[in-house]
Amino acid sequence: AKVLNVPIVPVCINGALKSFPYGKKFPKPTKIEVTFLPPLYPEALSYKEIIDNTRDAIKKILDKYKE
Repeated sequence: AKVLNVPIVPVCINGALKSFPYGKKFPKPTKIEVTFLPPLYPEALSYKEIIDNTRDAIKKILDKYKE
């Protein structure tokens, strides 16, 4: 993505673990939300900045679900 400046689209999936918890054989019906965040253009960023920006964008959305 960095070499070709392909946008990175962070995706936040909320509710998957509640639907299919560890140790269970089958998932249970639960509401799962998928949020596509604005793209990040990596050309002018270092690899660490790409990772940090992506993680921060996802964390920001997940923190809203905790409220």
